[in-house]
Amino acid sequence: MDGSKVPERRQELADLLEFVSFTNTFRRVERLIWYKGLDRREQDGEHSFQLAIVGWFVNERCKLRLDTTKIIKYALVHDLPETYEGDSCWFEHPDYPQPAYVEKAAREKKARERISKDWGRRFPELVQALAAYTLQNDEESRFVYALDKLVSDLNVYEDEGRTNVQLGVTREEQHTYKAPRVAKHKHIAALYEELLLLFDRHPEYFHQVLAATAAE
Repeated sequence: MDGSKVPERRQELADLLEFVSFTNTFRRVERLIWYKGLDRREQDGEHSFQLAIVGWFVNERCKLRLDTTKIIKYALVHDLPETYEGDSCWFEHPDYPQPAYVEKAAREKKARERISKDWGRRFPELVQALAAYTLQNDEESRFVYALDKLVSDLNVYEDEGRTNVQLGVTREEQHTYKAPRVAKHKHIAALYEELLLLFDRHPEYFHQVLAATAAE
């Protein structure tokens, strides 16, 4: 090796080790969605990979003609702020306490600033992709945002509603939260409507609220 390159290579390796450590921290973040076939919940690294490859599939299968590279980049970075802030669920559950969802935007803004500070010089494309996804100014970012919400419900359906039942999510609660978010992209919204028809066949995939009866 050229001796003049040794300090540069050592710094490159140091940066690589630091980035791998960053990704390992991110990969370990636990979500509330159960992993089908396993007695554990999925993690952010698994979720981001799935969202990226499913986004690629949907773009090609549905002939949407979106930029596949953008889709994959947005899917890989969309949850990176959770590296520092953890996952935030949209509902409260006493058995799984999490940071308040209403504080999600402020906490994620702080996390993005930290990511930008740490990686803006060494990995500017990552910071740029995260910023573009956050702005939601192009169709690809809106597609990934909407698909993110759909994929979680697809996983719940695949797992026969285990997440909904254990966390006490009703059909009405799920729809109230998901419908306006999948609406960010019309094709994803249409697929969501088709998924609802499948859920219609399986009310047992949701928490059932029993009507209270007054004791006489």
